[in-house]
Amino acid sequence: MTICSLCNQQCVEPRTLPCLHSFCLQCLKKSHLQPFIDPGIHCAVCGDKYDGRLSDLPLNSFIQKLVKVSQIADAVESRKTPCDVCLQDDLGPSSAVMATHYCLNCAESLCDKCSVMHGRLKSSRLHRVVQFGTDLTAQDALEPVSQCNQHVDEPLKLYCNDCARCICFLCYAEYHTGHHCQVAMGHLLYHTI
Repeated sequence: MTICSLCNQQCVEPRTLPCLHSFCLQCLKKSHLQPFIDPGIHCAVCGDKYDGRLSDLPLNSFIQKLVKVSQIADAVESRKTPCDVCLQDDLGPSSAVMATHYCLNCAESLCDKCSVMHGRLKSSRLHRVVQFGTDLTAQDALEPVSQCNQHVDEPLKLYCNDCARCICFLCYAEYHTGHHCQVAMGHLLYHTI
């Protein structure tokens, strides 16, 4: 489920076509480079054609979280993961400290020092931080509410029935005011199509 059918690797930035099959965004871009033959994208699994823009395809946050769960459980793979907070200090990837923990709420990899600070801050004190190498269930990955792709740190709280996707309050105010929206419940928070 987490393997892209186009590159046979773990999905990176998985996007979902209307037929509900998901692929890496880069793989879709590569397959879309032949507009002179056929301007649409054909699903590699079922053959359905999609004529829309790649930028309109929703991120499949469920697959993205499953990939992250497998990375967290893989202690060897996680040793290659730099601390996201230390990377923001412009130290560059070569001098970055390797992460030892992962915050499920923030979706950030943390080194020992940043993990301790993360637990002390009022805004992140109650976050679920796990150590790399910890086996997680799919439910562990689903518990934190998904965040909006367009508005950083905004949780997806509404479901737009007209667009059939979860949105945040800012998306509602900017793009969905006249649409039929409702408060998203449980499983809808992860249905972003």
